[in-house]
Amino acid sequence: MSEYTGTVKAGVLPQMKKNGDRYLIVIDTNGNVREISLDAFGKTRLLMGQLTDRNDIVIPARIISRSHGKFKLDGFQVYYADLGSSNGTILEADGYQRFLKGNKKYYELKNGNILRIQPENPNEKNSVLILYLDGKEEGTWRRFPLLASRATIGRDDENDIVISGHLRRSITRQLQ
Repeated sequence: MSEYTGTVKAGVLPQMKKNGDRYLIVIDTNGNVREISLDAFGKTRLLMGQLTDRNDIVIPARIISRSHGKFKLDGFQVYYADLGSSNGTILEADGYQRFLKGNKKYYELKNGNILRIQPENPNEKNSVLILYLDGKEEGTWRRFPLLASRATIGRDDENDIVISGHLRRSITRQLQ
């Protein structure tokens, strides 16, 4: 089981739209959460990175490279490729993890897949999590303060945060 070691801040996230737009939910190194519609750009290729003048999706975190990765929208499919970033990207999909770094090969994203960017040194606590949503499900995302030093996320009722619907197949995480 992998761990997310950021701080989740109190507040409310935007309501997910049910218009078929494909979204990224980005949780940055400070625990800030953003919802980004991939379709709103009106492009088939989107660059992601730290620099505002080079990228469509800008994530201002030191762990993210200047030009970190790219998304390709092809019909109903969305693909992601790492652009040889310093820290690489971990794709978490269907119960497996694939480390993407430097090969620039596109990987198809499915609803609920996670892209994780973190330092190679496991003692460093900075990471960025990016959840891909295909827009076919309607739901409400909420943030809330964690009252315990550790919380679990999963599909079973014994978890502190329960994920329902299609996403529950691919998300089981532990917050610390």
